[in-house]
Amino acid sequence: MYEPDLVRQPGLVNDVKWGDVKNSYWFILLTIFLLPAAALGQQLQTGVIFLQPMKYTVAEQNDILDQMQANGVRLIRTAILPERAYIDFAKRAYAKNIQIDALIVPQVPRGIGPTPAAEGFNSNWSSLSYADPTLSRQFMQKLFQQLDTNGIVLAGVELGNEINWSDVNAGFPQSIQGKILQFSDLQTDPQGQQFAANFSQYLKILAILKEVRDSSTLNRQTPIISAGLVSINTGDADTNFFENHGYSVTISATIQYLRAGGLDNLVDFYGIHYYPKDATPAARKRHLDVSAVSVCQPAGATSGKPCWITEWGVDNPQQTCPTDDTARAAIVTETMNNFRELASAGRLADVFYYAWNSPPGSQRIDPPSIYRCGQLTEAGHLALGAP
Repeated sequence: MYEPDLVRQPGLVNDVKWGDVKNSYWFILLTIFLLPAAALGQQLQTGVIFLQPMKYTVAEQNDILDQMQANGVRLIRTAILPERAYIDFAKRAYAKNIQIDALIVPQVPRGIGPTPAAEGFNSNWSSLSYADPTLSRQFMQKLFQQLDTNGIVLAGVELGNEINWSDVNAGFPQSIQGKILQFSDLQTDPQGQQFAANFSQYLKILAILKEVRDSSTLNRQTPIISAGLVSINTGDADTNFFENHGYSVTISATIQYLRAGGLDNLVDFYGIHYYPKDATPAARKRHLDVSAVSVCQPAGATSGKPCWITEWGVDNPQQTCPTDDTARAAIVTETMNNFRELASAGRLADVFYYAWNSPPGSQRIDPPSIYRCGQLTEAGHLALGAP
Protein backbone atom coordinates (compact mmCIF):
# COMPACT_ATOMS: atom_id res chain seq x y z
CA MET A 1 0.00 0.00 0.00
CA TYR A 2 1.02 3.61 -0.41
CA GLU A 3 2.94 5.02 2.52
CA PRO A 4 3.62 8.74 3.10
CA ASP A 5 6.90 9.88 1.56
CA LEU A 6 9.68 10.38 4.04
CA VAL A 7 10.85 13.92 3.32
CA ARG A 8 14.36 14.87 4.28
CA GLN A 9 14.18 18.10 6.28
CA PRO A 10 16.81 20.82 5.77
CA GLY A 11 19.47 21.10 8.44
CA LEU A 12 19.09 17.67 10.00
CA VAL A 13 22.38 16.36 8.58
CA ASN A 14 24.30 19.31 10.05
CA ASP A 15 22.70 18.74 13.46
CA VAL A 16 24.03 15.17 13.72
CA LYS A 17 27.30 14.90 15.67
CA TRP A 18 30.07 12.76 14.21
CA GLY A 19 30.37 10.88 17.48
CA ASP A 20 26.74 9.79 17.20
CA VAL A 21 27.37 8.52 13.67
CA LYS A 22 30.54 6.71 14.73
CA ASN A 23 28.87 5.06 17.71
CA SER A 24 25.91 3.94 15.60
CA TYR A 25 28.06 2.33 12.87
CA TRP A 26 27.92 -1.19 14.25
CA PHE A 27 24.20 -0.87 14.99
CA ILE A 28 23.52 0.17 11.38
CA LEU A 29 25.69 -2.64 10.00
CA LEU A 30 24.00 -5.22 12.22
CA THR A 31 20.56 -3.91 11.24
CA ILE A 32 21.35 -4.31 7.54
CA PHE A 33 22.30 -7.95 8.02
CA LEU A 34 19.28 -8.72 10.17
CA LEU A 35 16.65 -7.03 8.00
CA PRO A 36 14.73 -9.31 5.65
CA ALA A 37 15.53 -8.91 1.96
CA ALA A 38 12.13 -7.36 1.22
CA ALA A 39 12.86 -4.52 3.63
CA LEU A 40 15.97 -3.58 1.67
CA GLY A 41 14.23 -3.49 -1.70
CA GLN A 42 11.40 -1.43 -3.08
CA GLN A 43 8.02 -1.63 -1.38
CA LEU A 44 5.37 -3.04 -3.69
CA GLN A 45 2.57 -0.57 -4.44
CA THR A 46 -0.86 -2.00 -5.18
CA GLY A 47 -3.85 -0.66 -7.05
CA VAL A 48 -6.98 -1.74 -8.91
CA ILE A 49 -8.66 -1.08 -12.23
CA PHE A 50 -11.88 0.94 -12.20
CA LEU A 51 -13.84 -0.35 -15.18
CA GLN A 52 -15.53 2.26 -17.41
CA PRO A 53 -16.27 4.95 -14.78
CA MET A 54 -17.95 7.21 -17.34
CA LYS A 55 -20.78 4.68 -17.74
CA TYR A 56 -21.81 5.38 -14.13
CA THR A 57 -23.59 8.44 -12.81
CA VAL A 58 -21.53 10.82 -10.68
CA ALA A 59 -23.29 9.50 -7.58
CA GLU A 60 -22.44 5.91 -8.55
CA GLN A 61 -18.83 6.89 -9.24
CA ASN A 62 -18.63 8.46 -5.80
CA ASP A 63 -20.07 5.34 -4.17
CA ILE A 64 -17.37 3.19 -5.80
CA LEU A 65 -14.64 5.67 -4.87
CA ASP A 66 -15.94 5.58 -1.28
CA GLN A 67 -15.77 1.77 -1.35
CA MET A 68 -12.18 1.96 -2.55
CA GLN A 69 -11.16 4.59 -0.02
CA ALA A 70 -12.70 2.61 2.84
CA ASN A 71 -10.68 -0.43 1.79
CA GLY A 72 -7.38 1.38 1.53
CA VAL A 73 -7.13 1.78 -2.25
CA ARG A 74 -4.73 4.58 -3.16
CA LEU A 75 -4.08 3.78 -6.84
CA ILE A 76 -6.46 3.12 -9.71
CA ARG A 77 -5.88 2.57 -13.41
CA THR A 78 -8.44 3.93 -15.82
CA ALA A 79 -8.70 5.73 -19.15
CA ILE A 80 -8.56 9.53 -19.04
CA LEU A 81 -9.56 12.10 -21.67
CA PRO A 82 -9.16 15.90 -21.53
CA GLU A 83 -12.91 16.31 -21.16
CA ARG A 84 -14.82 17.85 -18.29
CA ALA A 85 -16.42 14.61 -17.05
CA TYR A 86 -13.07 12.76 -16.93
CA ILE A 87 -11.22 15.64 -15.27
CA ASP A 88 -14.00 16.03 -12.71
CA PHE A 89 -13.80 12.31 -11.94
CA ALA A 90 -10.03 12.48 -11.52
CA LYS A 91 -10.38 15.52 -9.26
CA ARG A 92 -12.90 13.77 -7.01
CA ALA A 93 -10.69 10.68 -6.81
CA TYR A 94 -7.64 12.81 -6.00
CA ALA A 95 -9.57 14.55 -3.21
CA LYS A 96 -10.04 11.10 -1.66
CA ASN A 97 -6.27 10.47 -1.83
CA ILE A 98 -6.71 8.11 -4.79
CA GLN A 99 -4.29 8.73 -7.64
CA ILE A 100 -4.78 7.58 -11.22
CA ASP A 101 -2.54 5.72 -13.62
CA ALA A 102 -4.00 7.44 -16.67
CA LEU A 103 -4.40 5.19 -19.68
CA ILE A 104 -4.28 7.31 -22.84
CA VAL A 105 -4.13 6.32 -26.49
CA PRO A 106 -2.49 7.67 -29.66
CA GLN A 107 -5.00 9.82 -31.51
CA VAL A 108 -6.38 8.85 -34.92
CA PRO A 109 -8.08 11.18 -37.45
CA ARG A 110 -11.85 10.81 -37.43
CA GLY A 111 -13.12 8.41 -40.09
CA ILE A 112 -9.68 6.87 -40.72
CA GLY A 113 -9.07 3.14 -40.40
CA PRO A 114 -11.18 -0.02 -40.60
CA THR A 115 -14.41 -0.83 -38.81
CA PRO A 116 -14.23 -1.70 -35.10
CA ALA A 117 -12.74 -4.98 -34.04
CA ALA A 118 -14.65 -8.19 -33.56
CA GLU A 119 -17.07 -8.35 -30.66
CA GLY A 120 -15.26 -8.45 -27.35
CA PHE A 121 -12.21 -6.49 -28.48
CA ASN A 122 -11.59 -2.79 -28.85
CA SER A 123 -9.49 -1.77 -31.84
CA ASN A 124 -9.31 1.82 -30.62
CA TRP A 125 -6.81 1.03 -27.86
CA SER A 126 -3.88 0.59 -30.20
CA SER A 127 -4.61 2.15 -33.58
CA LEU A 128 -0.93 2.67 -34.25
CA SER A 129 -1.21 2.14 -37.98
CA TYR A 130 -3.24 5.36 -38.17
CA ALA A 131 -1.81 7.31 -35.22
CA ASP A 132 -1.37 11.00 -35.94
CA PRO A 133 1.49 12.81 -34.13
CA THR A 134 -0.09 16.26 -34.45
CA LEU A 135 -3.47 15.17 -33.09
CA SER A 136 -1.76 13.19 -30.32
CA ARG A 137 0.27 16.24 -29.27
CA GLN A 138 -2.85 18.42 -29.14
CA PHE A 139 -4.65 15.77 -27.09
CA MET A 140 -1.77 15.44 -24.61
CA GLN A 141 -1.23 19.17 -24.24
CA LYS A 142 -4.90 19.69 -23.47
CA LEU A 143 -4.92 16.82 -20.97
CA PHE A 144 -1.88 17.99 -19.00
CA GLN A 145 -3.14 21.58 -19.07
CA GLN A 146 -6.45 20.44 -17.59
CA LEU A 147 -4.66 18.41 -14.91
CA ASP A 148 -2.45 21.37 -13.96
CA THR A 149 -5.39 23.77 -13.89
CA ASN A 150 -7.36 21.47 -11.59
CA GLY A 151 -4.46 20.62 -9.27
CA ILE A 152 -4.38 16.90 -10.15
CA VAL A 153 -1.16 14.91 -9.92
CA LEU A 154 -1.28 11.53 -11.64
CA ALA A 155 0.34 8.37 -10.31
CA GLY A 156 1.49 7.63 -13.84
CA VAL A 157 0.58 8.01 -17.50
CA GLU A 158 0.45 4.92 -19.69
CA LEU A 159 0.42 5.22 -23.48
CA GLY A 160 -1.51 2.54 -25.33
CA ASN A 161 -2.70 -0.91 -24.37
CA GLU A 162 -1.49 -4.36 -25.49
CA ILE A 163 0.21 -3.02 -28.60
CA ASN A 164 1.87 -6.41 -29.09
CA TRP A 165 -1.44 -8.14 -29.93
CA SER A 166 -3.22 -7.74 -33.25
CA ASP A 167 -6.78 -8.14 -31.95
CA VAL A 168 -6.68 -4.80 -30.14
CA ASN A 169 -4.94 -3.01 -32.99
CA ALA A 170 -7.07 -1.53 -35.72
CA GLY A 171 -4.31 -1.89 -38.30
CA PHE A 172 -4.63 -5.67 -38.46
CA PRO A 173 -7.39 -7.77 -40.02
CA GLN A 174 -9.74 -8.82 -37.25
CA SER A 175 -10.44 -12.37 -36.09
CA ILE A 176 -7.49 -13.85 -37.98
CA GLN A 177 -5.68 -16.96 -36.88
CA GLY A 178 -2.05 -16.22 -36.26
CA LYS A 179 0.94 -17.18 -34.20
CA ILE A 180 3.28 -15.96 -31.50
CA LEU A 181 6.07 -13.89 -33.04
CA GLN A 182 9.67 -13.66 -31.87
CA PHE A 183 12.20 -10.87 -32.51
CA SER A 184 13.43 -12.30 -35.82
CA ASP A 185 9.82 -12.38 -37.10
CA LEU A 186 9.69 -8.59 -36.88
CA GLN A 187 12.02 -8.53 -39.88
CA THR A 188 10.89 -11.60 -41.83
CA ASP A 189 7.19 -12.28 -41.20
CA PRO A 190 4.67 -10.01 -43.02
CA GLN A 191 2.60 -9.55 -39.86
CA GLY A 192 5.79 -9.09 -37.88
CA GLN A 193 6.88 -6.32 -40.25
CA GLN A 194 3.57 -4.56 -39.64
CA PHE A 195 4.13 -4.81 -35.90
CA ALA A 196 7.61 -3.34 -36.40
CA ALA A 197 6.18 -0.40 -38.34
CA ASN A 198 3.59 0.15 -35.61
CA PHE A 199 6.25 0.00 -32.89
CA SER A 200 8.28 2.65 -34.73
CA GLN A 201 5.20 4.88 -34.90
CA TYR A 202 4.55 4.22 -31.21
CA LEU A 203 8.01 5.54 -30.33
CA LYS A 204 7.25 8.80 -32.18
CA ILE A 205 4.05 9.31 -30.16
CA LEU A 206 5.85 8.32 -26.96
CA ALA A 207 8.51 10.97 -27.58
CA ILE A 208 5.75 13.57 -27.87
CA LEU A 209 4.25 12.39 -24.58
CA LYS A 210 7.59 12.80 -22.80
CA GLU A 211 8.04 16.29 -24.24
CA VAL A 212 4.56 17.35 -23.13
CA ARG A 213 4.94 15.69 -19.72
CA ASP A 214 8.28 17.44 -19.18
CA SER A 215 6.67 20.83 -19.78
CA SER A 216 3.86 20.23 -17.27
CA THR A 217 3.75 22.20 -14.04
CA LEU A 218 2.38 19.62 -11.61
CA ASN A 219 3.04 16.39 -13.51
CA ARG A 220 6.62 16.98 -14.64
CA GLN A 221 7.79 14.09 -12.46
CA THR A 222 4.83 11.80 -13.18
CA PRO A 223 6.20 8.44 -14.37
CA ILE A 224 5.64 7.43 -17.99
CA ILE A 225 4.79 3.76 -18.40
CA SER A 226 5.01 2.02 -21.75
CA ALA A 227 1.89 0.26 -23.02
CA GLY A 228 0.90 -2.76 -20.95
CA LEU A 229 1.99 -5.79 -23.01
CA VAL A 230 0.36 -9.18 -23.33
CA SER A 231 2.57 -11.80 -21.63
CA ILE A 232 2.50 -14.83 -23.89
CA ASN A 233 4.99 -17.38 -25.12
CA THR A 234 4.79 -20.86 -26.59
CA GLY A 235 3.80 -23.29 -23.87
CA ASP A 236 1.88 -20.82 -21.71
CA ALA A 237 -1.71 -21.61 -20.72
CA ASP A 238 -3.17 -19.10 -23.18
CA THR A 239 -1.07 -20.11 -26.20
CA ASN A 240 -4.01 -21.56 -28.14
CA PHE A 241 -6.20 -18.57 -27.36
CA PHE A 242 -3.74 -16.04 -28.73
CA GLU A 243 -2.92 -18.14 -31.78
CA ASN A 244 -6.65 -18.34 -32.57
CA HIS A 245 -7.19 -14.61 -32.02
CA GLY A 246 -4.63 -13.01 -34.26
CA TYR A 247 -0.90 -12.45 -33.98
CA SER A 248 1.06 -11.50 -30.89
CA VAL A 249 4.68 -10.61 -30.24
CA THR A 250 6.43 -11.79 -27.09
CA ILE A 251 7.19 -9.16 -24.48
CA SER A 252 10.93 -9.75 -24.75
CA ALA A 253 10.85 -9.26 -28.55
CA THR A 254 8.66 -6.16 -28.27
CA ILE A 255 10.87 -4.52 -25.65
CA GLN A 256 14.04 -5.48 -27.54
CA TYR A 257 12.74 -3.73 -30.65
CA LEU A 258 11.50 -0.66 -28.77
CA ARG A 259 14.74 -0.35 -26.79
CA ALA A 260 16.72 -0.31 -30.01
CA GLY A 261 14.60 2.69 -31.02
CA GLY A 262 15.24 4.62 -27.80
CA LEU A 263 12.50 3.38 -25.45
CA ASP A 264 14.62 3.67 -22.33
CA ASN A 265 15.09 7.40 -22.89
CA LEU A 266 11.33 7.92 -23.06
CA VAL A 267 9.81 5.87 -20.23
CA ASP A 268 10.34 5.37 -16.53
CA PHE A 269 8.78 1.90 -16.37
CA TYR A 270 7.74 -0.91 -18.70
CA GLY A 271 4.06 -1.90 -18.60
CA ILE A 272 3.30 -5.61 -18.32
CA HIS A 273 0.07 -7.65 -18.17
CA TYR A 274 0.12 -11.00 -16.38
CA TYR A 275 -2.70 -13.42 -15.62
CA PRO A 276 -1.70 -16.54 -13.64
CA LYS A 277 -3.79 -19.12 -15.54
CA ASP A 278 -1.31 -21.99 -15.76
CA ALA A 279 -2.27 -25.17 -13.89
CA THR A 280 0.51 -25.43 -11.29
CA PRO A 281 2.56 -23.04 -9.16
CA ALA A 282 5.70 -24.04 -11.06
CA ALA A 283 4.07 -23.35 -14.43
CA ARG A 284 2.70 -20.02 -13.20
CA LYS A 285 6.13 -19.01 -11.92
CA ARG A 286 7.69 -19.97 -15.25
CA HIS A 287 5.12 -17.89 -17.14
CA LEU A 288 5.80 -14.92 -14.88
CA ASP A 289 9.59 -15.18 -15.06
CA VAL A 290 10.02 -16.11 -18.73
CA SER A 291 7.05 -14.58 -20.54
CA ALA A 292 6.29 -11.51 -18.42
CA VAL A 293 9.03 -10.01 -16.27
CA SER A 294 12.26 -11.14 -17.95
CA VAL A 295 12.65 -7.57 -19.27
CA CYS A 296 12.16 -5.97 -15.85
CA GLN A 297 15.40 -4.71 -14.32
CA PRO A 298 16.26 -2.48 -11.36
CA ALA A 299 16.50 1.27 -11.88
CA GLY A 300 19.87 2.21 -13.31
CA ALA A 301 20.45 -1.15 -14.99
CA THR A 302 22.00 -1.02 -18.45
CA SER A 303 19.68 -3.67 -19.87
CA GLY A 304 16.17 -2.51 -18.98
CA LYS A 305 13.77 -0.69 -16.68
CA PRO A 306 11.66 -1.65 -13.65
CA CYS A 307 8.09 -2.66 -14.44
CA TRP A 308 4.54 -1.87 -13.50
CA ILE A 309 2.15 -4.78 -13.91
CA THR A 310 -0.80 -2.70 -15.02
CA GLU A 311 -3.15 -5.68 -15.28
CA TRP A 312 -3.28 -8.91 -13.37
CA GLY A 313 -6.12 -10.95 -11.95
CA VAL A 314 -7.57 -14.33 -11.04
CA ASP A 315 -11.08 -15.53 -11.87
CA ASN A 316 -13.69 -16.69 -9.41
CA PRO A 317 -16.73 -17.77 -11.48
CA GLN A 318 -19.02 -18.06 -8.44
CA GLN A 319 -22.24 -16.08 -8.86
CA THR A 320 -23.78 -16.52 -5.40
CA CYS A 321 -23.52 -14.53 -2.19
CA PRO A 322 -21.69 -14.72 0.13
CA THR A 323 -18.63 -15.43 -2.02
CA ASP A 324 -16.39 -18.40 -1.27
CA ASP A 325 -13.02 -17.00 -2.32
CA THR A 326 -10.80 -19.70 -0.82
CA ALA A 327 -9.41 -21.19 -4.02
CA ARG A 328 -8.75 -17.82 -5.63
CA ALA A 329 -7.20 -16.46 -2.45
CA ALA A 330 -4.55 -19.20 -2.54
CA ILE A 331 -3.42 -18.22 -6.06
CA VAL A 332 -3.54 -14.52 -5.19
CA THR A 333 -1.34 -15.16 -2.15
CA GLU A 334 1.13 -17.11 -4.30
CA THR A 335 1.18 -14.39 -6.94
CA MET A 336 1.59 -11.54 -4.47
CA ASN A 337 4.55 -13.36 -2.90
CA ASN A 338 6.14 -13.61 -6.34
CA PHE A 339 5.47 -9.90 -6.90
CA ARG A 340 7.02 -8.96 -3.56
CA GLU A 341 10.13 -10.94 -4.40
CA LEU A 342 10.47 -8.98 -7.64
CA ALA A 343 9.86 -5.72 -5.79
CA SER A 344 12.55 -6.54 -3.22
CA ALA A 345 14.98 -6.94 -6.13
CA GLY A 346 13.94 -3.52 -7.49
CA ARG A 347 12.45 -5.04 -10.64
CA LEU A 348 8.76 -4.34 -9.94
CA ALA A 349 7.18 -1.22 -8.47
CA ASP A 350 3.37 -1.25 -8.92
CA VAL A 351 0.69 -3.85 -9.63
CA PHE A 352 -2.94 -3.17 -10.61
CA TYR A 353 -5.57 -5.83 -10.06
CA TYR A 354 -8.20 -6.42 -12.77
CA ALA A 355 -10.75 -5.42 -11.61
CA TRP A 356 -12.59 -3.82 -8.71
CA ASN A 357 -16.04 -3.89 -10.28
CA SER A 358 -18.04 -5.82 -12.85
CA PRO A 359 -18.58 -3.93 -16.12
CA PRO A 360 -21.36 -1.33 -15.82
CA GLY A 361 -24.76 -2.81 -16.62
CA SER A 362 -23.52 -6.38 -16.26
CA GLN A 363 -26.17 -8.91 -15.28
CA ARG A 364 -23.59 -11.29 -13.85
CA ILE A 365 -20.64 -10.96 -11.50
CA ASP A 366 -17.50 -10.57 -13.59
CA PRO A 367 -15.24 -13.52 -12.60
CA PRO A 368 -12.08 -11.49 -11.81
CA SER A 369 -13.89 -8.75 -9.82
CA ILE A 370 -13.02 -8.45 -6.14
CA TYR A 371 -15.76 -6.18 -4.79
CA ARG A 372 -18.93 -8.23 -4.81
CA CYS A 373 -21.89 -8.98 -2.55
CA GLY A 374 -21.40 -5.54 -0.98
CA GLN A 375 -17.88 -6.10 0.28
CA LEU A 376 -14.26 -6.73 -0.63
CA THR A 377 -13.53 -10.43 -1.00
CA GLU A 378 -10.74 -12.34 0.73
CA ALA A 379 -8.72 -12.36 -2.50
CA GLY A 380 -9.34 -8.62 -2.80
CA HIS A 381 -7.77 -7.91 0.59
CA LEU A 382 -4.77 -10.01 -0.41
CA ALA A 383 -4.44 -8.34 -3.80
CA LEU A 384 -4.35 -4.95 -2.11
CA GLY A 385 -1.41 -6.03 0.03
CA ALA A 386 -2.89 -7.56 3.18
CA PRO A 387 -0.44 -10.10 4.68
